Amino acid sequence: MSDRLLFSLADGREVEIDGYSVSRTYAGLFEGLPTRESNEAAIRNAQRDLGKLWGKRLVHVVPPKVTPITGLRADVIERYPNAEKLPDFLCMVQITSHKTVLPDGEACGSHAFLIWFQGLDGMNESILEQAKRILGGLSWAEVAEDWDA
Repeated sequence: MSDRLLFSLADGREVEIDGYSVSRTYAGLFEGLPTRESNEAAIRNAQRDLGKLWGKRLVHVVPPKVTPITGLRADVIERYPNAEKLPDFLCMVQITSHKTVLPDGEACGSHAFLIWFQGLDGMNESILEQAKRILGGLSWAEVAEDWDA
């Protein structure tokens, strides 16, 4: 039995999950409400953190579903304009292909680094199922870059 997380993309390309990280989206938020600005900062921080984990890379952020926070008192709306929340979990994955992005490329292979946010329902899926779902609507050529040994 192999412990490798291999799967094929819609175009037949075989890829492998080489790294996966998950955290709570608002793990560091102790008071207040998330806003559009703080969510944009959270995405930038996730890109920075991915770089700390796996080096400076091309990173694709899957546009998250944003939910406005409604039913707030007027004084809270004044303090937190644009209050909105992202899904509960921040996920990052490194996926590798031993083929270059374009056929007959001269590199050793290609890889993609993806960030996405998902709710608790998505966390019930295996890592493999999550990656397949996220990559299902993406083009490898748009999210991946070649690498050398």
